Amino acid sequence: MDNIRVCTLNGRGLRNKLKRASLFKFLKNNKYDIICLQETHVTESDVEVWSKQWGGKCFFNKGTNKSKGEAVLVSRHFEGNVELIFSQERLLVVSVQCEKFKFIIVNVYAPNASSEKMTFFSN
Repeated sequence: MDNIRVCTLNGRGLRNKLKRASLFKFLKNNKYDIICLQETHVTESDVEVWSKQWGGKCFFNKGTNKSKGEAVLVSRHFEGNVELIFSQERLLVVSVQCEKFKFIIVNVYAPNASSEKMTFFSN
């Protein structure tokens, strides 16, 4: 494997099935290996459906149907191994191992409100 294509995007809500399908198609067509999504608005009841729609390995931090939520999506064609290390509200950490390289990806979605942001980053 010569390179790994990583993408990060703020989904601004992916509850709409057509929007989500369009985004997944875009990501697959551009042959991204690992995708970090923020502000997905994914809930527990969505996880199975979204995972099937993606077709590869998925890690989720659930939010509400109106806010928060992160995801790390792995292409089904990615030849490496991706494992969840840590998941907490607004923070999703995975380990990526491919051939002789190992690295960590941290997907962070910080709060918008200044007071919450200060607390979040100080913690």
